[in-house]
Amino acid sequence: MDQKVVEGQTEILDEQQPEYAIGIDIGDQGSSVCLLDPITREVIEERRIDTTREGMTDYLEEFDQSCQVMMEATTHSPWISELVKELGHEVIVSSPHAISRLFKHMKRTDETDAENLARIGAIDSALLAPIYHRTQQERLDFAIIQARDHLVKNRLRIRNFVRGKAKSCGCPIEGVTARNFSKDAAEQLSPYLHDILEPMFEILTETEWGIKDLEAKAKEVSEQRYPVTELLRTVPGVGPLVSLSYVLTIGSPDHFHSKGAVARYLGLAPRIDRSEKREKSDDFSTSNMITKNHLIEAACYHLWNNPEGSQLKEAGQLLKERRGKYGTRIAQFATARKLAELLYIMWRDGQEYMPYPMAS
Repeated sequence: MDQKVVEGQTEILDEQQPEYAIGIDIGDQGSSVCLLDPITREVIEERRIDTTREGMTDYLEEFDQSCQVMMEATTHSPWISELVKELGHEVIVSSPHAISRLFKHMKRTDETDAENLARIGAIDSALLAPIYHRTQQERLDFAIIQARDHLVKNRLRIRNFVRGKAKSCGCPIEGVTARNFSKDAAEQLSPYLHDILEPMFEILTETEWGIKDLEAKAKEVSEQRYPVTELLRTVPGVGPLVSLSYVLTIGSPDHFHSKGAVARYLGLAPRIDRSEKREKSDDFSTSNMITKNHLIEAACYHLWNNPEGSQLKEAGQLLKERRGKYGTRIAQFATARKLAELLYIMWRDGQEYMPYPMAS
């Protein structure tokens, strides 16, 4: 993650040396731990501990002074990192991409991974590309976004299955809108096929209600816990879902040093690889797909359904005309990137939305 806080974190470590550097390679049942002297770089102890709250607490409570604890981002790392902080230690959660890049040509085991985490953290923690986990409450709130995303995908799969099965049986479904799919599609099926697919229509109806409930919950949560979403929602196309997803994914504008870093983090701009006089663009990141897709949907509304004019809208429509066959898709993606950057600037500066910022 391109983050500004990493530099400040490294400076703090230089001012106050921790008693020990501890690397933890986290597993589902047990975790490998390496205890390292941060000055001599000698391994003091290696052991296995249980990946439970009790196991982690018993081990970390053995130290009287604050230690520097390094771990790789995993499913367990959010709650473990919070526990480490509660016990008075400093924690650094490494990006999995950084670990893969640093040790891709080395033989890796649980023990060596724990030792390498401890050694690199003791030398320069910035090499681990530290990430910042959401808090427990933020993870619970983001589960609303994730649950809705799963229901939307299931709804699409069921609709596609019903359409495909009806077409293969000689009664294709026509003239049916997404809003009234369950009722209108059922009327076009033969009685026998209708009886077979009736359970799917029932699931589809329940899924529709579940999506609506989660959307209402997202709106309530964004208004109660994340007041900045009210500012972001002033942008046409950005509703409660988009703003809440964006805020929970970014965490804080202080985590990023530029608007371009935000776009790259969300997978809306290619990563740049520069070496001597050569420069190439890597593939787009596939992380944060839910927020990325929300921004693309918001961009589509802003481009094609927004009745108000804006610099963003006009630039996107001009790009569509210039790029020919794939112009629509390119314009939507480019507008989503600009939208992500705009929301970052508004959040960072507390700036209100202006349709034509250059003219004001």
